[in-house]
Amino acid sequence: MLNIALENRTKRSPVIADLPTMRTPYGTRFKLSLLAVSLMAVVAAACGSDSEALSAPQAPDGGTEHVEVGADHEPYGTVPATSGPHWSTFPSEKAPFGSPVVWGVYDQAIADEALVHNLEHGGIGLHYDCPEGCPDLVTRLVALVPADPSQFVMSPYPDMPSRIAVTAWRRVMYFDEMDQETISAFIKSYQDKAPESVPANPSALGSDCGPTHSGDGESDSAPAIGGSCSQ
Repeated sequence: MLNIALENRTKRSPVIADLPTMRTPYGTRFKLSLLAVSLMAVVAAACGSDSEALSAPQAPDGGTEHVEVGADHEPYGTVPATSGPHWSTFPSEKAPFGSPVVWGVYDQAIADEALVHNLEHGGIGLHYDCPEGCPDLVTRLVALVPADPSQFVMSPYPDMPSRIAVTAWRRVMYFDEMDQETISAFIKSYQDKAPESVPANPSALGSDCGPTHSGDGESDSAPAIGGSCSQ
């Protein structure tokens, strides 16, 4: 597992023994105190706490500037991008899914300029780079997307530095193999922690061009699957 933010690219009841009643040396008492604190930390981690479940390095802040589709802008600090200039647009020939894209699972690559807008809205990005195809991996990643895919966008992403990347606003983690536990911890830590919280992206920005259910008889419970956008 790699956990690297790439820069300059276009760019995871304590049991304490009864202490003797006699006075113990200071050093021994200090060591026992440290042991107690350590045991309490282990128990807190096992039982859950209000702290983040995972700490991923924070990428440089690229800002939240809106730019026109096709306009030049500063290169992104990570791949995939996790902050920086992004589009706000209806679907078009150059931005087929609009920006932000409708939450869901896509089978086509999405431009960074659109993905960043979704991350700005508190979203989690799940991306894979499998030139030869990886249906088993795709199935396992889709299983992480709730039936209501609010604040989730999943898509292929070519030329990543790893086979899998999970993103949030100014956060990215890379994996060569599926690591469901760590990815789930990342989602728990960073979903909906961004400049804006938009659980339901405006349908005006392309609901007719966003993901549609696959129609396999389980569409009521399956997350949406991306399709082509009719102009």
